[in-house]
Amino acid sequence: MKMKTSVMAAQSALLVATLFGASATNASTYYLETNNLSQPGNLASVTLTDNGSNVDVTVDALFPSLQVAGLGFNLNGNPASISCTSLPANYSCNVGSFQYNGGGRFTDQADPPNIQVGNRFPSFSFTLVGYNEADFVMNGAGNLFATHVYLDNGSTGFAHGGTVVPVPAAVWLFGSGLLGLVGIARRKKAY
Repeated sequence: MKMKTSVMAAQSALLVATLFGASATNASTYYLETNNLSQPGNLASVTLTDNGSNVDVTVDALFPSLQVAGLGFNLNGNPASISCTSLPANYSCNVGSFQYNGGGRFTDQADPPNIQVGNRFPSFSFTLVGYNEADFVMNGAGNLFATHVYLDNGSTGFAHGGTVVPVPAAVWLFGSGLLGLVGIARRKKAY
């Protein structure tokens, strides 16, 4: 009986560590819920993952018929320069004043020199060096991010916004239930 309880407690602890270990990386996904293409719904998302003193940024098109290119964002304190690594070919990180039609102006961006077919992707990512998720701030139009969006019918435009997608309550409820089971198993083991 003791062996069975110990195995159950170890398995529960491993599962809890897996569930909560993934969220401990502080990954947050933001929907770009507005666009100037008259398309309904969210066209793209931006996922930020704190990675020590850096933040990993992933931009995803949310439909198979879409591609995205470039990302406009604002960093707290309006830095004079920014550093990015792991950028797609032809991309660079820049500081300035960048207009994303309908999304407002952004002070920072990761963008290619031109938005040709070879610079558009269903998804792209990069690492912003020396910053974390808390350093991203809204622009004057109330947007955290904006990206160029390309539809397979040839239409081009911009998607912008930045509504965070929270961890579902069911995950927290499941995790707390598992912790309760571990506690019960330990209590039984003590008697």
